[in-house]
Amino acid sequence: MNFERWSTRWLNDIDDPDHQRLLRTYLLWRLHRDLSARAQSGPLSYNSVAGCRNRANADLRWLSWLADHERSVSTVTQADLDAWLTTASNPRGADDFIRWAARHRRSSLPWFDRVSSRKRMPAG
Repeated sequence: MNFERWSTRWLNDIDDPDHQRLLRTYLLWRLHRDLSARAQSGPLSYNSVAGCRNRANADLRWLSWLADHERSVSTVTQADLDAWLTTASNPRGADDFIRWAARHRRSSLPWFDRVSSRKRMPAG
């Protein structure tokens, strides 16, 4: 199944409308865009598409973790991010989404340039 069909079904299965809306925007403007750019140079590999699916699933786990801790992307703190990084399985899968949300002012975390945060997540 191609990523577009998968993401449509995947998004429809998300119960929280705020999570669904935020992830839909991220998938459209980040993951779909990345895959489309890669497809310009030839067929997409299974690993390219699977990597985007894994990232999307990690992003949903991050949002669910925040909700379970009575937080949201707009109220997240550095302490929350630190707790996520130390307790979640594969927390780095969501690092691009976390940076994207900060960069596009959907998150209360400050935005740091990818070069300056290569080995760490945004810090407050």
